[in-house]
Amino acid sequence: MRWLLLLLLTLPVWAGPLDEIEALEHSRRPPGPPLTTYLTDADPAVRARAVVALGRLQNPKGIPLLVKALEDPESSVREEAAFALGQLPAESEVLNQLGSAQPTIKLLLVEAALKTGGAATLAQLPSWLDDPDLAATAALGAGRYAIRRKRSRPDIPALDQASLGRLRKLVGSSDLETARNALYALTASEDAEAAPMALEALERQAMGLSAARYFGAVTYPQARPDLGKLQGHKMWRIRAAAAKALARLEDVEAMRTALADPSPHVRQTALAGLGPWALPLLPQLVDDPQALARVLGEKALPYLEGHSLALDWRTRKASAAALTDFPQATPLLVRLLNDPDRRVAEAALESATRFKPEPRLRGAVLTYLHQRDLALTPLAADVVAAWNDSEALPALLEAIDFFTAQDDSETVQGMLSALANFKDPRARTRLEQAAKSPDANLAGVARKALGLPTPTVPGAAPHDPVVRHGDLPARARITTEKGSFTIVFFGADAPRTTANFAHLASSGFWNGNQIHRVVPDFVVQAGCPRSDGWGGPGYTIGCEINRHPYRRGTVGMALAGKDTGGSQFFICHSRQPRLDGNYTVFGQVEEGMDIVDRLQIGDHLLSIELQGESGQPWKPTR
Repeated sequence: MRWLLLLLLTLPVWAGPLDEIEALEHSRRPPGPPLTTYLTDADPAVRARAVVALGRLQNPKGIPLLVKALEDPESSVREEAAFALGQLPAESEVLNQLGSAQPTIKLLLVEAALKTGGAATLAQLPSWLDDPDLAATAALGAGRYAIRRKRSRPDIPALDQASLGRLRKLVGSSDLETARNALYALTASEDAEAAPMALEALERQAMGLSAARYFGAVTYPQARPDLGKLQGHKMWRIRAAAAKALARLEDVEAMRTALADPSPHVRQTALAGLGPWALPLLPQLVDDPQALARVLGEKALPYLEGHSLALDWRTRKASAAALTDFPQATPLLVRLLNDPDRRVAEAALESATRFKPEPRLRGAVLTYLHQRDLALTPLAADVVAAWNDSEALPALLEAIDFFTAQDDSETVQGMLSALANFKDPRARTRLEQAAKSPDANLAGVARKALGLPTPTVPGAAPHDPVVRHGDLPARARITTEKGSFTIVFFGADAPRTTANFAHLASSGFWNGNQIHRVVPDFVVQAGCPRSDGWGGPGYTIGCEINRHPYRRGTVGMALAGKDTGGSQFFICHSRQPRLDGNYTVFGQVEEGMDIVDRLQIGDHLLSIELQGESGQPWKPTR
């Protein structure tokens, strides 16, 4: 119990039960006293907060406690318990509780089952879709289930025909939420038989975006005329979805229109969908190395040679990425590996896995394996693993030991995955050592590489130096070179994440930071001090999973595994149900979403002003 004494001694003198629960949650200790004693506290807010903590711990020992909490007399406690069960492998317990659950709780339990359940849940799905009170929730959950299923078993249909048949009918529902959610599930399932229903939905104004996204996943030539009409829509997200669908139909003239669209998101979406059929568009492609490679094949190499000398690092990086399909271009790849901008070298290393280990190329890759860089070293590890280069194994093991000593879990995880490719007892020995690590993420990667089951285990407390002193900011005004936007924080539901944001913003950590990732109709991501997606503040913070959904403008914490948040955050362009319950939501864009829409890779964050409830400048109390 020494850990508990130390933890309680670190709490401020004003700390009450809610603060103590927050600290106990942050410790990542298995469920037990004193946390579990709060489940019977007289104050329902305290009981609900203890239930939230059990869900965030994601320890299976908490499942019976959460099932018991479903009997709490306070609805807020029951709701949090039902949601928390969706964070744990509790399929049988969830299904057993459905029959006696009240309507609101039943909705949350259906959502929970479809987040983590398997065959038993799928067997229940048709009956949920038949229930008007459950259909919208079940359809959305079916989409999440299909995405999860496709990742683990892409060789088999994600949903059964009984469920798919019901989802097709629900696309025509008069309830807009149900119809949209059904189409979301059918899109995730890539169900071709739903195409006629999706075409009808395309003509419903409120369903246009959902239907266009469906045709971006399923080829259906009959949709061409209606998709073409959407190219003139005022909303860029609909135009981007239409461009993706029309590229799938290899419509040259539609792509000519999309490539001239005023929105860079639409143009990027169109470029990503081109192939050899787009040769007539060549004059519009000469500035995009990857599009040239997709359209011209080997004939694009002279263009890539020229682009590899461009002044803009983004063009050189795109040239390096385009080399993936040209393993004969070793001299050009070596040149890009030696580029002075590490972001270009990173892209070149990712392409190198497709090349043969010729001496000059191998030498350049091994240089990065020895360099001890957060990104370049694990990427080099992937290359030597793809080559099964046993002579490089000692250097890889030394790099793993170095980053282990630096307590850099994220970097070590990537290199442990690379070890799985080596049929060498030294590699297996190192993986067996890592499988016993107290770091749950490291142990999970190692166990997966060894072909062992990866049960949910309690992890160590995140290395989080941020201390919350009393109040939190209510908002942040973020100024970029494209303009300013305001986010409102969900401090009550993600206090440590909000405190971390305030800590970094107050220190000027992000001033001058570049946007490093933009995926049209998905997210804008920032916060990496390296501007390449591999950096952080030098510590990690714990996840604070909550019930806020990922909508357009929602702000979330980027992760590389459980409890690996830091300084990188993202803002959603659109509703993203698959992210719900997987990443901490800690804010929402309140004003200036049009500015967020304009942000592109390379744009800079200039400053962040923290504000109190009434808009006054906020400063941390001490």
